Amino acid sequence: MRTIKRLINLNYYFFTAISILLLAFLFNFSFSKTDGFLIFNHFHPAWLDIFFKYVTHLGDGLISILAAVILIALRKKKKAMTVVLAYIYSGLLIQIAKRIFHLSSALGHPVSKVE
Repeated sequence: MRTIKRLINLNYYFFTAISILLLAFLFNFSFSKTDGFLIFNHFHPAWLDIFFKYVTHLGDGLISILAAVILIALRKKKKAMTVVLAYIYSGLLIQIAKRIFHLSSALGHPVSKVE
């Protein structure tokens, strides 16, 4: 018991993160994907559906390019180059993975043609 208290006092944030992770694993193995979705869907207001309908598109490549253009305008060329290279590398990695592993899209449809 004394060792557990010492561990908690030394690494409070680490212990908290590990506890949350273990609870998430427990939840994941206790409920199916559909049941888990239905349980968590009751805890958010309706306006979040509208909000995330539009915020979801912020993950598109146009935001990365916009960020690079803004960084160039602010004369931060190294950071802009880092954003552009990260965008290119992630795109290449995904395209290679699609070709090697014949991965499905997020909608569950098989990828017949790599975009």
